[in-house]
Amino acid sequence: MPRHVPLRISIILRRFISGPAVGASVDQRGPLLFEYWPLPFTPMTVAGLLLLAIVTTAAPFAFPRELFGWPCFAPLLAAVLYAIFQMPNPTRIYAHGIEVSLPVWRLMLGAHPYIPWAQVRNVYPAAYEISGASMSPFASSAGTLVHTGLGLELADGRRRVAKFTPGSIRTFRGETEGFSHAMAAVREAFAAMGRTLVSDVRSYSDAEILAMSDEARAPLLGLPTIVFAFFIPPAIVAAV
Repeated sequence: MPRHVPLRISIILRRFISGPAVGASVDQRGPLLFEYWPLPFTPMTVAGLLLLAIVTTAAPFAFPRELFGWPCFAPLLAAVLYAIFQMPNPTRIYAHGIEVSLPVWRLMLGAHPYIPWAQVRNVYPAAYEISGASMSPFASSAGTLVHTGLGLELADGRRRVAKFTPGSIRTFRGETEGFSHAMAAVREAFAAMGRTLVSDVRSYSDAEILAMSDEARAPLLGLPTIVFAFFIPPAIVAAV
């Protein structure tokens, strides 16, 4: 494959994911207050690609030549395609709305990343899990690593989170520089509209509070699912 082909593919994807927001013109969005480019690949995606690359490279030395063929490259190619279609578009904050980062595959399916502020009821800091925290058998509130993003509650009841995961974790702080600048831009936009960040507050019953507390203590994935996921790779190796 010529060297310029991967570069052209990367340029095409970048143009696709950084294109104008769907369903809103530049005039309707207002001036751009802040732009944030997320990591193109998550740490777990990079780890998976490296692992598959090492295994694929070592396979010719571990198996007889007659057992090694082009199907051995299929998992690595599938992982590369998965990583490409997970590449996110940038998060952009405008005076009249926000464009939330979405992966390429969702944009291809017609998802609209742009949300006008008129459709947003509340904006607040929201914590989210990263990397392999979902595979932990412990509760998400029991010390697993979290970061802070922009929580958006929409008028139709949906909730979205704009994530600002850093490339390296130097301190155990939830608020990253990207989040701090994004929150400042949101405050500027809402102040210009004469709105508060939280304008629709509902009260919860004791039963609802207890249910949310139980949900916060529960693992992100059930223990049988976690055990099954950990035993799949050794089982595949043993079968081969």
